[in-house]
Amino acid sequence: MSLRVGITGSSGFIGRNIAKALKDKGYAINHFNRPGQDLLNSDPSSLREFIKNSDIIIHAAAINRGTDSEVISGGVVATNNLARAIVDSKSAAKIVFISSVQADLDNVYGRSKNLAESLLADLSKRQGNQVSIFRVPNVFGENGRPFYNSVVHTFCHQIANNQRPKILVDKKTQFIYIQDLSKIISKEVDTARKNKLFLKTIRPANEVMVSDLLRLINSFKNIKDPSKLKSKFHRDLYRTYLSFQSYNKKLEIKSDERGKLVETFKIPDTGQVFYSTTKPNVTRGDHYHTRKKEVFCVIEGKAKIRLRNRKTGQIEEHVVDGEQPEAIEMKIGWTHNIKNIGKKEMKLLVWVNEIFNPEDPDTFSEEV
Repeated sequence: MSLRVGITGSSGFIGRNIAKALKDKGYAINHFNRPGQDLLNSDPSSLREFIKNSDIIIHAAAINRGTDSEVISGGVVATNNLARAIVDSKSAAKIVFISSVQADLDNVYGRSKNLAESLLADLSKRQGNQVSIFRVPNVFGENGRPFYNSVVHTFCHQIANNQRPKILVDKKTQFIYIQDLSKIISKEVDTARKNKLFLKTIRPANEVMVSDLLRLINSFKNIKDPSKLKSKFHRDLYRTYLSFQSYNKKLEIKSDERGKLVETFKIPDTGQVFYSTTKPNVTRGDHYHTRKKEVFCVIEGKAKIRLRNRKTGQIEEHVVDGEQPEAIEMKIGWTHNIKNIGKKEMKLLVWVNEIFNPEDPDTFSEEV
């Protein structure tokens, strides 16, 4: 029988991403979430049932922002209630606790995490449960909650909505991408440890001043080629920024004597998609690329696609029809064109492996 994983706070930012990662690996997930299930006010039988059906419990429930009493209740009281219920249920479940690098700091949130760690360490000592504690830095990722989870989410939200962010305290801060944290926790679920109590502080290399973070995220508004972002950290930040942007907007139609062209989607690390219309007996293209790859798909009408190898002179021809769509690759270094050979307007769908940069278009005119 596969392990059953229970997750407290699985509707929160960290919990739901961990739940998804484990579900993708085939684990059965038991959820314990507010408001129906609350470690502070829940029906004891509901909590006992959750523990009974969990071989491993990932404790991700917490209150990050609020009054001092709310933060303490969400950290200490909730953890105490969970630990007591585990003892009362005589459960041997392994506990994985999402703590914080602030656990050693003298602030309310840090002290609440430290006390919660102590409660779980005591549970391990008294009852023998395996307890793994992960002190994590600032966690960010797509669709986080601004003004709550991370300064990254706040900055992304404000910049995407043309607001002016304010820096309250400018200091060096460590960050971890939520998908990377999810992988660490998923691996822990599969790990059997010799010691009953395991404590690890996660210290990624992503440490920046808050002011530098703001400048970086602010630059994403005008980025032309995300593939050139210099590090994984920067690309992860960019993906997070994109999740705060709204793409419900009217698209620009570029028209000329040949027909129309509309750029529809631009996706970092993936490229872009556009479609065009072409009038009968009209040819588009007659150019080549040195690094860009394109794939053509006629979705309406008839067309002839021609390619020529610029080194060998080899010619390829493809007659295509929207009634039986085909994906045809425009090979790098081959000059190519497409001609509407039908009697009606031809519609073409195109994928390109990089986002168009007018300052570096990688498009060179040459007839087939």
